[in-house]
Amino acid sequence: MKKSSRRLISSRNGGISLSNKFELVWTEKKMVSKKYLYGGCPDLLVKKYNKKKDKDEIILIDFKTGKAIYEDTVIQLGAYGQLIKETDNIDIDKAIIVRLPKDNSKLEIKEFSKKDLKLGFAQFKLFRKGWDNHAKIERLFTKNKRSKKYVNR
Repeated sequence: MKKSSRRLISSRNGGISLSNKFELVWTEKKMVSKKYLYGGCPDLLVKKYNKKKDKDEIILIDFKTGKAIYEDTVIQLGAYGQLIKETDNIDIDKAIIVRLPKDNSKLEIKEFSKKDLKLGFAQFKLFRKGWDNHAKIERLFTKNKRSKKYVNR
């Protein structure tokens, strides 16, 4: 975990604490992309002043309760980043996943850069295209209800 993430999020006595050095932008906002035809509900968007860069950083935080932080997380975060850009016109500087353990194990935190999020969204678009193509292929094998014949045969 990066030092900046530890300062933003910490765990104490089985709970989590968020630093007071950030400004809440919104929580659990439902969004839909009209351009890419998908939706999602990111958990938390915060703003924090970065002294080194002399500007506010926008940070997306997402909470998970699974057994681990999986590789596809960066794909989801990349898609969330695009949703936020498209619907709120806000560029995400970084994203943080916080895994809340169900047992008494340690809080797990992983941080992703803007570059990581771009890679995640690029992969999301590939998966989305594959999904769309699969739907088209399925339609090749569905019956046309009016003529009782297979479509495109």
